[in-house]
Amino acid sequence: MKSLPPGIVAYFTQIDYDRDMALVAFDQTQPRERMLGVARITSFPDGKRAEIAVAVGDPWQGEGVGVVLVERLIAIAMERGKETLRGYVFRENTHMLGLARKLGFTVSWDCEDRLYEIEIDLRSLSLGR
Repeated sequence: MKSLPPGIVAYFTQIDYDRDMALVAFDQTQPRERMLGVARITSFPDGKRAEIAVAVGDPWQGEGVGVVLVERLIAIAMERGKETLRGYVFRENTHMLGLARKLGFTVSWDCEDRLYEIEIDLRSLSLGR
C-alpha cells in the first residue's frame, strides 16, 4: 500500500492501553534511530484471550528482536489476566515459527486460511518464565 486509510492509521497509532498493547524496538546506537520491529496484542471482547502480531525488519530477523518483543508481550498479557495468546504466521516465516515453538506456543496448520496458527496457554506459565 502506498498510503493507509485514516481508519487504519488510527488503529495502529491510537492504542487503547486498557485492552491492547503495542511495543516498538529501536536501534539507538546509530546516529539516526532505526525501527527494528513492532509487536502488538489485541484483546478479544471476553478479556481472557488476545491476538498477537509481530513484524521484524528483514535485516534483524533471527537476531533476537522478535524474542524480546514476544516475551515482553507475554508478560504484559499475563499481568493483565489473559489466558491465551493466538496469532497467525505465514508458512514462509520460518524465524517466527521457530520462535513460537521455542517460547512454548503450539503450532498448527490452518488449511482454510493457509496459515499457521500459533497459540500459547498463559495459565501454564509462571511470570518469571
